[in-house]
Amino acid sequence: RNPCFSFFESLSLQNDVEMYLIDVRAIEKLIKNCNDTLELPLSVMVDQSKTLHDVDKATYNVTYFVDKSDFVWIKSKPERVLLKQNFHRVGPLLVPMHLARFLDHFERSRLIPCLNKKMLRNKTKDQENQYPLPAHFENKMAELRDALIDMGTMPFITGGTLLGWYRECAIIPHTMDADFGVLKHEYRPRMLKQIKNLPGFDLFKRIGRDFDSLEFTLVAHGSGPIDIFIVYDQDDDHVYTTGLDKTTRLRFKWILPRAKGYCSGILGGRLFFVPCNVEDILKTEYGNDWARDHPTSKFNWWESSPNVVRNGEFTKEEMDKYYIQYY
Repeated sequence: RNPCFSFFESLSLQNDVEMYLIDVRAIEKLIKNCNDTLELPLSVMVDQSKTLHDVDKATYNVTYFVDKSDFVWIKSKPERVLLKQNFHRVGPLLVPMHLARFLDHFERSRLIPCLNKKMLRNKTKDQENQYPLPAHFENKMAELRDALIDMGTMPFITGGTLLGWYRECAIIPHTMDADFGVLKHEYRPRMLKQIKNLPGFDLFKRIGRDFDSLEFTLVAHGSGPIDIFIVYDQDDDHVYTTGLDKTTRLRFKWILPRAKGYCSGILGGRLFFVPCNVEDILKTEYGNDWARDHPTSKFNWWESSPNVVRNGEFTKEEMDKYYIQYY
């Protein structure tokens, strides 16, 4: 048994209120099977609806949280939002069940507020999309988010989904799909089978090669499509995603600033990971006028973005191998 758990059991309970351990240093020691006592005070979070009187400040550094169904909002500085975790009781504390996963999520928990810009759209022009995403599509995105996390990745929103979230706190009403990114070092070939077998989704197509150009398109049952782009290293400061024009077999890449860490944003009441330097990325992908609306019908994905470059082409034989449409 981890000696630090015995240390927890020696601590006092405060007013019979549930206290959740969120102390990064303590959790890092737990992962290493620590053999000494932990540094006090321990950082814990407590539901805001509960009241703690006469807190032992030498033992506990208390931060309050608000339960938001999909996540908890931690009222700290900086503000944090944390996907709900499984905890188990050790003495007076509730300790994360999966310690390493908790640290991964906590590292990405700094909240970036979206701008909530009011977009002035010409309805007759902007509603020409015959296949808009249905209302509350964020719920299907969250299902896929959770599935990808269970596969060992930390997916983040990208492309037009990132733009809509940051600019207007919503999915762009005339967009046709949602976009996730997954870092190449987190991708494993077994994910193809896992994605194909996901309940509630159908794998529509797989494009590209594992090592430099992979993307998937899934269709949520009774809903709309979601693209998953594998994100590759370009150089020390940049990454890229790729695309393929099926008709011409031409390949493209979109070069973007490397994320300066990952944070969290709220879209439709759901938490999604986002690059912390979101404006740098949007300026690169959509230009300095990224805050202005650009109708989807007038946006050509292989030439409208200022950061797109040609990346060769596939032969007919390579197309048969690297462009697979499942239905």
